[in-house]
Amino acid sequence: MVFAVDRAGIVGEDGETHQGLFDIQMFSGIPGMTVYSPSDFNEQILCLKKAVYETDGPAAVRYPRGKEPEQIHDFKTAADNYFYSGKDADCLAVSFGRICSNLCRALADESCAGADMLRLVKIIPIDDEVINICCKYDKIVFFEEGLKKNGIGESLMIRLIENGFKGTFRIYAIDGFVSHAPVERVLEKYRLDSRSMIEAINCLVNEN
Repeated sequence: MVFAVDRAGIVGEDGETHQGLFDIQMFSGIPGMTVYSPSDFNEQILCLKKAVYETDGPAAVRYPRGKEPEQIHDFKTAADNYFYSGKDADCLAVSFGRICSNLCRALADESCAGADMLRLVKIIPIDDEVINICCKYDKIVFFEEGLKKNGIGESLMIRLIENGFKGTFRIYAIDGFVSHAPVERVLEKYRLDSRSMIEAINCLVNEN
């Protein structure tokens, strides 16, 4: 069985009760569940194929409302369950879904102190390869267009601690219900826009 979950994340001015912020918490409690969260249309096609033809058990593909996010020139579609741009930076920035375009834009900005990027495509369960990548870093910042409590960021943090991670791990995500407002304004409020991401990365990189 494959679930197609539209309106994932912030939906804008549809009202507080129509935000797509609770599916991750629901799916994470189902044994054997697999959840994909593509960042662009090409990844969405990839995820649908994986969900239908390559995934054992129930699967879900979650995607946001609206048009495809505008990508910067060096945005690359993932070929597998994650995309990693390791350049031996001291900090790792992790995200998934639509706001990965904001993260790419932040990392390309001259004012950003710099970080390697890990973009998750399969978010439930988290691949062991993702854990291995994260354990190479002492500083990790996770940006999530979803609820912080019992979200993907917290799940990753728990897995890392279980594997001996002793560094700094920060999560920028959403707490509680989201008020009626345009998507861009809500993302700014929860520090999920590119400018706020730059500030968060710089703060972590420069922290002793």
